[in-house]
Amino acid sequence: MTTLDLTVRRADGSTRDVTVPIRRIANCGMATRNPDPDRIDRMFEELATIGVTRPETLPMVVPKPPHLLTTDSEIVVNAATTGGELEFVLLPTADRTYVGVGVDHKDDHVMDRNLHRANSTCPSVIADEVWRLEDVRDRWDDLEISCWTGRGDDRELYQRATLDAFLRPDALLEAIDAKTTAPLAGTAVWSGTVSTDADGDVDARPDVTYGDFYAMQLYDPAANRRIAHQYDVSLNDWVDDCELP
Repeated sequence: MTTLDLTVRRADGSTRDVTVPIRRIANCGMATRNPDPDRIDRMFEELATIGVTRPETLPMVVPKPPHLLTTDSEIVVNAATTGGELEFVLLPTADRTYVGVGVDHKDDHVMDRNLHRANSTCPSVIADEVWRLEDVRDRWDDLEISCWTGRGDDRELYQRATLDAFLRPDALLEAIDAKTTAPLAGTAVWSGTVSTDADGDVDARPDVTYGDFYAMQLYDPAANRRIAHQYDVSLNDWVDDCELP
């Protein structure tokens, strides 16, 4: 188990600090409202080549160790082939569900060979501010997630999508609950990501960019408020005679 120290920002702008225990991470895939059957078939054909069995129902749910969740502003990795994927995050607790934004970081080289091992290679980063689901439920579809990345002084838009393409939060939580033997409370539920194409397709795997940083945002246009967070990526290259991939 790990714990996250978070700031909850309510609709009226007031804040409250909470500590949320995280016992599980559920990484979702293909959590879309209107999946394209042909595209889904092609994706699972590709995943089958690296040993991934197609689940009976969608979304696909892949566990990730809970200690690999952080709000840090820097992560250290052991390979230059790591990259992040933008997602919204649901944090159900005994009292309520919080909404946040995060970047799921993986070693892309390992991802091309074994999905489950790739989920154990790098931390996932979530912003340290969250909203209450009840404050945004009525305009959920209009919320927007965005991510920027780059190298050095370069910065470019990497991913962007509105949440109307994904399963609604209650439906996503119900799907997780139906597939697992563990309680929802204490589970960090990651939505699945979007493509790096301009249309933000949720049924397509993104072309992962190996950036020096990832800047994420969850934006509520009706209230003109946002959650923003950035983390840097550092290569663990401090040993002179150890060559990292």
